[in-house]
Parts: sequence; C-alpha cells; structure tokens
Amino acid sequence: MAGGTLHLGRGGPGWRRRTGAVAAAEAALLVGVAAGWLSTAASPGYAGGLALLGVASVASGMQSVVTIGAGVRGASTTYLTGSLTDVVRGVVFDPHRFAAGAGGVSRLLGLLGGAVLGALTLRLAPIWAPTLAAALVVGVVVVAAGLARRTARIANRRGHE
Repeated sequence: MAGGTLHLGRGGPGWRRRTGAVAAAEAALLVGVAAGWLSTAASPGYAGGLALLGVASVASGMQSVVTIGAGVRGASTTYLTGSLTDVVRGVVFDPHRFAAGAGGVSRLLGLLGGAVLGALTLRLAPIWAPTLAAALVVGVVVVAAGLARRTARIANRRGHE
C-alpha cells in the first residue's frame, strides 16, 4: 500500500497515468498469483501457498490505493464489510436519502456477485480460481488505458481548434 501511495503522489483524485501504472502493477501481481496457482495444479503446498498469499495481499492493498486514489468516496474494494458499513451508516444517518447511497449499494452488489463467482469457480474449477481476479483487473487496466487515450485525443483536438 505504501509503495502504491508513494507512486500516486499527492495529486488530486481521479484516474491518472500514475493510477493506471499502479493498477497495472496490481494486475501483474495477480497474473503472477494465477500463474503460480496454475503451475502447482492448485496445490502450492505450505511455503508456496504462503508466497502466493503474500503476493495476493500486496495486490489487494494496491487495489485499495487505486480505489482511494481514483476518488471513489466510501468505497472499499477489499472487504465486503467496509462497503456494507458505509451503506448502512448512510441509511441510518439519513434514511430519506437512500438514493444517494446507490453507488454504495451497487458496489456492495458487485462485491457479492464477485464473491459468488469466486466461490463457484473455486468449487467447480479450483485450478482457475485466481484467474478471475486477474482477468477482471487486467480488463479494468485495458479499458482505463483506452479511455485515457481517447480523452487525450479529444483534448488534443480541442487544443488545435
């Protein structure tokens, strides 16, 4: 988390080139975890399991840094309870503004959906379990990079008008 935070620097919130770099590093770590898991046929042993868990933990911390750095208020991507707490607190403190918590509810549903997909994958095809997380993060990095290029082209065209 500290490395990702240092790399993002003190810039304002939003998805910037540095945010993409931290997300790409996270994706690389998750691809490494998936490769390690696949190479051991889902049986890494004690030492290998600890190593994979350590790398996955670093990636998880980087995911939190990316989320916070992107400026998503109240979002917790690593713990279901964090998002659930945020939604419940919003409803308790201001029950008339439940619609304002729609972002939190959608994140919560996304986390629940991810947990269900992860559990199904672990149950039905355990050797592929880590690839789901890696594929999702790689997908985010690719989409974000494409959007950043598109935004830069539009800004460049406006600058020449």
